[in-house]
Amino acid sequence: MLKLVMPVTALRVMLLDSVFAAAEELRKSLWAKNVPAKVYVGMRYWHPFTEEAIEQVVIFFSAHGVPLAYVEEAGDPYKAEMEECVDLIIQELEKRKITNAYTLAYQ
Repeated sequence: MLKLVMPVTALRVMLLDSVFAAAEELRKSLWAKNVPAKVYVGMRYWHPFTEEAIEQVVIFFSAHGVPLAYVEEAGDPYKAEMEECVDLIIQELEKRKITNAYTLAYQ
């Protein structure tokens, strides 16, 4: 099952219902397309905090792909740089006691 976190950074309490409604509509839309998903809402300054939502999901990093020949033949550093970036983010999350599973995918 796909799990998504909808981060919300600036939100007034009176808008909470509409945010949760949007999350539910996203979930329904994905299920209608045969993509089983659960959508979590996370906010920076109010409950549920982004950290609380993130604890429940697999973290998915998505990067734009480059042709494999660029990496293998031309020595393009993009793949290595992306992997290093993900590693640094995961290290920072682990310092904050967030130890979710994660994956890196290329588009």
